[in-house]
Amino acid sequence: MLTAKQTHRLERLRNRGTLYELVAVHAESRQTILVGYGGNRSHGRQALRRICEERIDSIRQFAGCQDVRMGKGASATCGEWTISWSGRTQRECIIEGERDFILDLI
Repeated sequence: MLTAKQTHRLERLRNRGTLYELVAVHAESRQTILVGYGGNRSHGRQALRRICEERIDSIRQFAGCQDVRMGKGASATCGEWTISWSGRTQRECIIEGERDFILDLI
């Protein structure tokens, strides 16, 4: 059963393009946090780069490193954190439970 908040958030997505979840995963603990959502037309390396550039200060502060490096394919690293697409849509995230958002953790 969906909560009123989930229903409201899903209503806001109606008739909009699908967005995909971009996450940062810690190498050892496997802790996963939400970095942002990206659109399906630009899904891939360019969208990942754009979102990382928009959130660069937050990523650096959270991960405790200064260098965010683009990896092969659609991924990036910052210290012990790997940033990549999770494969979940924003709609799935709302229904299944959203991860902690990077901007809320710093």
